Amino acid sequence: YGADAGGRPQLWRRRSFPERFYFANAKHLPFRSETFDFVFLCCVIPHIGVVGDTYETTPDHAAQRQAAWDEALRVLKRGGHILLSAPNKRCPLDLFHRKFHWVHLPRVHSPWETFLLSVDEYREQLVVRGGCRDFEVLPLEGYWGFFISSGYWLGRLLQAPIRLLFKLMSWE
Repeated sequence: YGADAGGRPQLWRRRSFPERFYFANAKHLPFRSETFDFVFLCCVIPHIGVVGDTYETTPDHAAQRQAAWDEALRVLKRGGHILLSAPNKRCPLDLFHRKFHWVHLPRVHSPWETFLLSVDEYREQLVVRGGCRDFEVLPLEGYWGFFISSGYWLGRLLQAPIRLLFKLMSWE
């Protein structure tokens, strides 16, 4: 099952079970409580409580994100697992959220901006507030496939230092 509020629903018909995909907001999921053993939040939380498709947060972004956390935990069965992926605000480079989509260089950002969250902020939401019993940070090396950027020479050129950064940095 999947839910997306973005521009990808038109791709769902290509899936094996398109009836299992829902156009829905993460703050109001169309599932009963304790439905799933596993919830995957793929780069969702930073995009909640932002102005349009930018990295500028709204004044109520924390409350909006809390509603999404509450929903993810609501649909998760007791003893279930949550896997989330998102950029870490403590990394000085944001590879995915640029001012213009045609700019290929990473965005340098401040660790004090409210768009991205740190590992500690994720831990606070899931363990301290959400009641999850465990929290583990997985290595980033090998996670990103760089599929789009592999199709052109500048993308392939920029991959090398980014892959090295992923290999060397501690994301905690």
